[in-house]
Amino acid sequence: MARWEQYEIWTEKKDEKKWEMLGVFPGVELASAVASGRSGRLRIIQTIYEDDKLISQEIIADLGHLTADQSS
Repeated sequence: MARWEQYEIWTEKKDEKKWEMLGVFPGVELASAVASGRSGRLRIIQTIYEDDKLISQEIIADLGHLTADQSS
């Protein structure tokens, strides 16, 4: 049984209120480094697969969103 994890960077498309995947990385360090160089709202998501099936998905970072104090 093959099991692996990967880290995905997703970005929010403001006009459409949809999320789009930017890339997939083998480690969180590389995903974090790429995400830190981008602007806008981003999420880093850890996904775990087992035999080509997604078994776990967790948002480990939600970056670039505005708080209530910043939006006014």
